[in-house]
Amino acid sequence: MERRFTMSNDNGDLVEKMRNVPSYQSWPGELKLVLALLENALLMYQKHALPKTRTGWEFFKESREWIENDNQKSPLSFSMVCEILELDRDYIRRKLRAWYESQITPRSRASQEKKNKKASANGRKSVAA
Repeated sequence: MERRFTMSNDNGDLVEKMRNVPSYQSWPGELKLVLALLENALLMYQKHALPKTRTGWEFFKESREWIENDNQKSPLSFSMVCEILELDRDYIRRKLRAWYESQITPRSRASQEKKNKKASANGRKSVAA
């Protein structure tokens, strides 16, 4: 069963909470689009956190890099998206890292390390996070 990332101890996730803000329906389309961009990145991060395929790894890697990048010049960077939506980007990053760590069990870590050693021995790139 896939666990969704939550921003607090209750059952709602960040995007769902924002959509339930009374003023959400009156948000301009551009603001809803920015929220959709954030939602997609969070979903890709979660869905592919423990990838079973190279494509899954690429989705996770791309979303993680976008979230971790501090680029504040690009209008569609994670930092700017958080600024536009008035969200604390560092808080979201901390929560995502904690969520990710909670998904990694000692067994899955050992399995991933074994795959990485095998890939290294064969001259291929590792897929570790």
